[in-house]
Order: sequence, then structure tokens, then C-alpha cells
Amino acid sequence: MYDEELSSSNKIFYKNEINDLDTNDENQKILNEIFEKISTSSSENTKTEEEKKNANNLKSYKNKLKNFYSIADDDVKDFVISTMQNFKKFDENNYREFLTANSISLKSVKNQTALMKKFCDASAIYETSSQKNNIYNANQVKEVILVIPKKNGIDVSEETNSFLLKTAIEFYKENHPHNEILIAFSHSDETTNHCHLFLNLRNSKTNKFDFVEQETELAEKNQHMALRNKPKFEDFKTGKRKETTANKLLLNETQKWRGETLQRLFYQHFNKSAKEQAMDFEAVFNVKNSTNEDAYKFMNEQSKLPKEKRQLNMLHLQTETIQKKIEIAKAVLSEESEKTTNAIGARNKNQIVIERQKDVYSRKNKELSELKLEVEKYNKEKEKKAIEIKRFEEDLKKLKQEEATHKESIKSFTQEYFTKIFDEMKMLYQQVLGLKPLFERNLKKTGLGKIFLKNDALDEDEFDNRVKDIVRDKSVASLELFNSIDRHYDKKDKDFEARTKKWTHKEVKHRAENNRTSKNEWTEYLDRSAPSSKVENENSHKLKNT
Repeated sequence: MYDEELSSSNKIFYKNEINDLDTNDENQKILNEIFEKISTSSSENTKTEEEKKNANNLKSYKNKLKNFYSIADDDVKDFVISTMQNFKKFDENNYREFLTANSISLKSVKNQTALMKKFCDASAIYETSSQKNNIYNANQVKEVILVIPKKNGIDVSEETNSFLLKTAIEFYKENHPHNEILIAFSHSDETTNHCHLFLNLRNSKTNKFDFVEQETELAEKNQHMALRNKPKFEDFKTGKRKETTANKLLLNETQKWRGETLQRLFYQHFNKSAKEQAMDFEAVFNVKNSTNEDAYKFMNEQSKLPKEKRQLNMLHLQTETIQKKIEIAKAVLSEESEKTTNAIGARNKNQIVIERQKDVYSRKNKELSELKLEVEKYNKEKEKKAIEIKRFEEDLKKLKQEEATHKESIKSFTQEYFTKIFDEMKMLYQQVLGLKPLFERNLKKTGLGKIFLKNDALDEDEFDNRVKDIVRDKSVASLELFNSIDRHYDKKDKDFEARTKKWTHKEVKHRAENNRTSKNEWTEYLDRSAPSSKVENENSHKLKNT
């Protein structure tokens, strides 16, 4: 959520300085400078067509010289190779005289001297162009985001966001000194404390895109902080596994290991800075377990969606609605104030006429009294509007406070609801299991069965009625769960289970025809812990007390 009134507290890091964010025009100017810088760097490190052609020619010259000295005497061969290696010191006259002195034909001397000159000139050009290192499909810039999640309950403030910005800048300056921080900024006008850094991925020292290699080296240097050793190829190579597959697995695990290790390194830096600056909080690792597995899965899925499509966003909508109402109320109040001002102006003009007409003095006093009453009425309306605006602001504050409570309620409700469903299914299973001895047809035919089960054994209609009674008070969700599981009982009880599921299926179908589904049951109890600012469902506490 964005609060424009707090945007004045936002900070920007540019050209090694931290300042307040300026106007949009100034910010756009900075972005244009950064884009121009990246574009210029890319162009300067891209080989021209002439340089590419020169590299190809150099290979041709080198091969021709090799063909020449490969059949020449050792002295000539050594001299030619030495000249090629020291191309910057090439002397055309000395080279020509040496070949002539070694009985090389005049025509060959002329051709070989010209060839060597071309080779040396091309080598000088190649030496310069070989320093250019631009990868067309490489990312030029890396964005780093440091966020304190909303659930931690740390108020959004200029102090906290400035701390995040400075801490992140210090970490990357210390560990990646040759990757320039193009720009960085912090937010104090949104729902979380966070900052953004944009790093130039071109290493100013090596002129290469070696950021990943730097991170790997940094992780290896801090291996003592890792939870596990760096993965090796031998960990994934098996007799049946292809080498390409093993390399892919190694790459994936190495990336995970590098990320885990660097995160621990950053947390160490973060907590040290927080302690030095008395920030009264520290970064810790969340421990995933069976109790929060579903919550993490839900958060991961929601994080992939745009903000406006995320669930549990109803309070944001209500907040926007109230803000619109406040703006409308302000506009109405302004319009009424303007009308009153115009009315007062008109009556002041009439005052001149009244003063000229002494005979209507009494009417003047009456009009003045009426005017006072209107002003008093206006002041009352104004006070009423001010109270209403204050109430809207208090409601807005309350909604923000209740948002976190509502989210936690949804999570708690989901756990309770599924516990209830599994308990009901368990009871259904046990109640039906209790009918099993009364359903055994073979047992009725034995001598003991005829004696002891004479009155207790159920015929098919009685058995069906018992099952109907059992499933009647069970929820649709528990019945659907029961129906979805095959072979609740032993294999030999196949008929017994089929007979039972006949009625559980019918019960689910019957309720669906009456618009009673598991989805409706969920909706019926969904808002049981909604904030007090909402109208509660009359059955909202039924599930909790069940």
C-alpha cells in the first residue's frame, strides 16, 4: 500500500551519496543518466565489424607465416617466430636484410616482409580489441531487495529504512568493491520497511561479467558458516545417470549452497550493524516444519501473483473505499464553503444598498440576523463534517490494525476446520465399523450366530437405516473425504464398504441438490473471526464451539 504523504522520507543513494528523493523530473534525469552509462559501456565493449574482420585476417597472416618458416632453416624460423612474438618492435628494414642475408629470393623477401608488416599491424589492433568483452545475452544490472516482512510488526519509519539502505550498501561495497552500485533507494511510504539496490554486473577491474564467480568465491571463503559442504560432481554421478544430468544437478545444488551461505553471511553483517546502531531487532532464520508447511506453500504461491490479485486483500479494498469517501467529503465541504463565501459577498454588496435606503433599516437588521443564523448553521455543518472525517480516519486506522489479526484468523480457522473434518470422518468410520458384526451374513448362518445374533442381526433395510442415521449429522466435507478413500476396511469387507458408501454418496448428492456443499460449509464459517468493523455471520462461532 502506498502513502504519498510519507514519500518525503524516501532516500536515494547516487554517486556515492545518500539524499532525499527529489522531484519526478530530477529522478527521471538520474534514470536517464544510468541508462546512458550502461548503453555507453556496452557499446565501448562491443567489437566493431572492422575489428572482427581484422581478427580473421590475423589468423590468415599467422598461417601463411607458419607455412613459410616451417620449411625454412632453423635460424630463419627462430627469427620469424621471435619477430611475431615481439610485433611491437618490428623493423621492416632489419627484417628484409635478415631474409636477404639468408639466401631468400628477392621476390620471397618482398612478399614475406609485406606479410610480416600486415601481421604486426593486425596484432596491434587485435591486442586493443581483445580487451572488449561484451556478452549480448548477459544481464547488465542486478536488483537487490532487502525487506523486513510486515508480520514482524516493525513500524515503517525513515530510521529503519535508512538503516536497511546503509547496511545493504556497506555489504556490497565490502564484498563486491568492483561492481558499482548504480543507484539505490529506500521506501518509507509503503506497507513494509524495504530498500532497492541496482548493481552494475560488469566488473570494473576485470571488465567481465563475473558476479556469480565472485559470489561463489565469497561463499567458499565463508564455508565455515554453511550448513553443509559445497556439492561435488561425485555426489551426483552414478552408474546409470548421464554426465549431463549429473552436471545439471550439481549446478542446481551449488546455486542453493551458494545462496544459503551468502544469506548467513549477510545476516551476520546485518545483525552486527543492528547491534552497533541499537536498532532493537535482529535477522533470524525461519524453521519450516509440518505446522507451517501449508502456510509457506500458500505464501510462495501468492508471491508469484500481482499484488492486486492476491487473496486476503479485502481490507485493502475497504481502505481505498474509505479514502475515497473522505476525499468526497472534503470536496463537498470545500464546495459548501465556497457557496457560503459567495453568499456572504452578495450580502455585503446588498449592505451598501441598505445603507442608502434608510427607510428599510428594519429589513436590514432582519437580513443580518438571518445571515448570522446561516453562518451558525454552516459552522455546525462544518463541525459535523469534521467529526465525520475524524471517524473515517479512525476507522481507517482500525482496519489497518485489524488486517494482521484477520489474516492470522484465516490461518487458524483453516487448521481448526480441517481438524474438525478429520475428526468427523474418524467418527463416521468408527460408527460404521460398529455395524460390521450386524451385517455379516455368513455369521448369521452359524449355530452361534442364530442363537446370539437372532435379534441383533440387521436385515438390509435396517442396516441402510442405521447408515442413514449415522451420516445425517456429518458435514459434507467429511462425507466427501470418506468417499474419496478406497478400502477403509479389510479386502473381504468389500460389500460392506460398498453398501455403506452407497448411502454416503446419496447423502452428498442429496445435499448438493439443496445447495449444501463443502464449499458452502466453508463460507458459512469463514468470517467467524472477522474484525469488529465487519458484520459477522450469525453462525460465525458455531465451528469454534463444535
